[in-house]
Amino acid sequence: METACLTDEDRDFFRRKVEQLEFDNTIWTDNAEDTMRELSLSEDKMQNLRNEIKDLKQKLGDAENSGTQALNALEVEKERRNKERN
Repeated sequence: METACLTDEDRDFFRRKVEQLEFDNTIWTDNAEDTMRELSLSEDKMQNLRNEIKDLKQKLGDAENSGTQALNALEVEKERRNKERN
């Protein structure tokens, strides 16, 4: 009889322990899913920022080229005017 009581107590203890572990597992699973969603959103944002940086670098390069061409044209025009004056 005493052994049966101890076995019932052990069974109840382990049943509660399993229930708690199942509950914890559910929370961890939900947290992992939330974290994966956040990670996916962060990766999307990073890719968008990479694309934006790439576009901005291209625009910067184009603007620098245009500036260089304008400076060259200005120098050519200055030389032309100097030759016309002489």
